[in-house]
Amino acid sequence: MFTFNVRQLRFVFLLTCACFSANATVIYKWVDKKGVTHFSQVRPVNQKFEEINSHSLEPAKVGSVAPTKQNTEVGQPHSQAASTESKLQASEICDRAKHSLNLLTTHTNLIKQADDGSKATTLTEAQRQEEIIQQRKRVKLFCPETKKH
Repeated sequence: MFTFNVRQLRFVFLLTCACFSANATVIYKWVDKKGVTHFSQVRPVNQKFEEINSHSLEPAKVGSVAPTKQNTEVGQPHSQAASTESKLQASEICDRAKHSLNLLTTHTNLIKQADDGSKATTLTEAQRQEEIIQQRKRVKLFCPETKKH
């Protein structure tokens, strides 16, 4: 049988605590001046932050969720709302495509703003022609008056 003195028990207790605390990680969460939320294991300087213990976080589920059958019967309120929303979206896409196509076909010297807003560049003729093709496709797809039955 094992016999432990107080000193040995204290050592075993501290070793056990050290093992459990080694698995716990402190994560710092803060929001910068631009409203972007950041997460880091490094404590932020000159920022208000929230400490999150990694043990309190719920692990993400791995895998996928099987799709469920949606009620698509005519006359159902859900499908009517979805249909109305889809028509509204299609109408907005149609309007934007027609506007872009009008600009692309009436002007040759066009400047395009980058998606991130950082840099504006002049469209080459090849890029302009490609954009015209894309906008014509959108008009054909989303504008009901141009669809052929």
